[in-house]
Amino acid sequence: MDGTLITLTGNELGIHTSTKELRHAAMRYAEQHLIGCEFTNADSGHTIKVTRA
Repeated sequence: MDGTLITLTGNELGIHTSTKELRHAAMRYAEQHLIGCEFTNADSGHTIKVTRA
């Protein structure tokens, strides 16, 4: 990341009628926005790399 503050609205995954739909939406979101990214924990200074485990 470039240091930009990310704000979540609660609508990132949309509206879903089942847990299965929500799970798939969450994975799509992660693949598009998180997997492969690195973040730095501001308190500890540790780098966190998001992978698909």
